Amino acid sequence: MSKELKDFASLCEKIRERGYLTSNDKEKLQNIFGERAEKALELVFLNRVKKYKFTPSNTTFWVVVGKTNEYLVIPESRFCTCDDFLFSFFKGEQPFCSHLIAQKIAEVLGEVEEIEESDEYYFPLIEEFVSLK
Repeated sequence: MSKELKDFASLCEKIRERGYLTSNDKEKLQNIFGERAEKALELVFLNRVKKYKFTPSNTTFWVVVGKTNEYLVIPESRFCTCDDFLFSFFKGEQPFCSHLIAQKIAEVLGEVEEIEESDEYYFPLIEEFVSLK
């Protein structure tokens, strides 16, 4: 794991324990991620992060509503369907887009819209979010 990701994980744990974001936290996020941090915080504070939970399987996935599309985010794999993520990946960089950052911050703050669906809607929704491009 890179130093940036370790710093981000540590910061997120502090935010989770405290239950809120400080101006110092925002500054640290900007030091780690630059302008992506600002975009991510805007997404969080506009309540653009959704967590879909399917029953009875308990399968989950995340969606972040960006400016032009909704993006499927898989935090366990550090994956997002946005162009920023894909371009960074293909350039051999450690991809970490504003949607992944927003998902993690929203999760630790509890600022997430939770949507429950039946398992029968899992694949149609995945297909919808992957084919939005």
